[in-house]
Formats: sequence, C-alpha cells, structure tokens
Amino acid sequence: GALSEDAVLKLSVSEQINTAYTKEKAAEQRKDQQEAANASDRTYQMLERGEQKPATMNILAAKLFSAPYAREYDLKKLALQDEAHILIAQYIIAHEASGERIRPSELFEFLEEDSEELNAIFEFNYEDELSGTVAERFFLDSAATLESEAIEREIARLNEEYKNAAEDEEKRKSVAQQLACCVQRKNALKNARK
Repeated sequence: GALSEDAVLKLSVSEQINTAYTKEKAAEQRKDQQEAANASDRTYQMLERGEQKPATMNILAAKLFSAPYAREYDLKKLALQDEAHILIAQYIIAHEASGERIRPSELFEFLEEDSEELNAIFEFNYEDELSGTVAERFFLDSAATLESEAIEREIARLNEEYKNAAEDEEKRKSVAQQLACCVQRKNALKNARK
C-alpha cells in the first residue's frame, strides 16, 4: 500500500491549494472584522457628536428594504421626531402587522418625490450598503445606542418627576418603580452589548 510518486505529488498540490484557500479565508475574515470594528467606532463617534439622524435613517432603511438582521427589530422603540421618519415607520409597522409586503416605492404616495429624508433613506440601499457584517454592526450599534439614549431621557424625566412629588408618597413609589424598570432595561442593554 505505498503511494506512487504521482499520487504523493497530487496530494501535496492538493494540500498546498487547501492551505492557500484557508489563509485567504482567514485574511478575508480578519478584514471583515476590522471593517466591522471601524464601522462600530465611526458609529459611536457619530452618535457621541449628537448625529442621531443617520443612525435613525439607517434603521429605517434596513427595515424598509428588509435587511435580514433588521427583521426582528421593533420600530416602536425609536423616539422619532421627524415627520417623514414617523410616516415611514408607521408604513413599515402597519405592513408588518398585516403581513403585507413592504414596497418602498409606495412611500411616494405619502411623501413628495423630492423628500430629502426619504431620498437619504433610499440612498442607504445603494451599492450593498445594507448588506454584510459592517452594515449589520452599524445597525446593531445604532439601535442599541438610540435605545440607550431613550432610556437615559426617560430616567432623567422620572428623576425630575420624583423630585417634584416630594409630598405625594404614592406618586413617589410609582415613579421609583418606573425608575427601577428603566435601570433594569439599561443594564440589560449594556450587558447585551458586551
């Protein structure tokens, strides 16, 4: 049962091809991980500067164009102020609730064709900006950061309400319970990001 010289040579070439393929795949994975880390850093920097709009628009775009990583995200978590964003979110929520297919072009029935907000959201769908690990990481970071900021605002509001209810013991108990829930949500979110 010894291998012929030809068989040994074929086996050696096959091993070399396998090794090269494995090294190439490892390099691709390292590159994807680095791009995801860079995207995450850019997301945090952008959000720290108070630039919430791109994060919100990315979340809406991912939902609107049915990015697989956005499927389970609940748009009701977003604190939206822009009228166009609210209309887009309502459209998505209604279609998801009824099981209807989301058709981004239908939004032109509600918003002008030259709507800056709608066009900016549509731009997220160009050149695979909503696919891949970087897009998914940006989405997840944006969602977590916006949710955390909403919880922080709720905690600040409740703290103020607690201070103002100095004479009303029942009100203070109720507010304290709400504060405890907010702190739990904030801690759960923080732990999920690790």
